[in-house]
Amino acid sequence: MKSFYSIQELADILETNIYSVADGLAACGVTPYCDGRKANISDWRRPISVRGNEIFVTTGIAIEPNPDTVVVSTEALPLLWVQNIKDATSALARADGQDKNHKQWPWGNRETELLRKLASAAEKLWSLYDPIDPTTAPTNKQVIDWLKNEGVSRRVAEVMAQILRDEKLPSGPRKS
Repeated sequence: MKSFYSIQELADILETNIYSVADGLAACGVTPYCDGRKANISDWRRPISVRGNEIFVTTGIAIEPNPDTVVVSTEALPLLWVQNIKDATSALARADGQDKNHKQWPWGNRETELLRKLASAAEKLWSLYDPIDPTTAPTNKQVIDWLKNEGVSRRVAEVMAQILRDEKLPSGPRKS
């Protein structure tokens, strides 16, 4: 999953409209941002069209700020939304034949218990990593501890943590 999603992306993924996404975010207390500042999307109004009486009411004004530029943090989303996003993106990836979580390893369909744990660690610990913000990366200790809790030996967990680590991250302890 990505660290941030735009209102438009959420609408596309969840197969709904931007107004429903905006209303849902407001109901959940999730703050949207645009250009690093809180975004006011309370002025967004649904266009009304009633075909039976041939009434069409639209403002003719562009939606501001643009739904493509208004973003929300994945961490701020309710767990149900996160699960729905994961399910929808998984379904889309399967349809495109690109689902990386469906055992399509670079070396074929062969898999082992340790390969499954490596994939799980990548998904659980690295999915919210944003290369622009190194503080979003899990530490090697966090990865090793998680893998050890999954029954992986210390030596193998250390190697897996090294394999998963982004090589562009600075070496040594994290400076906060």
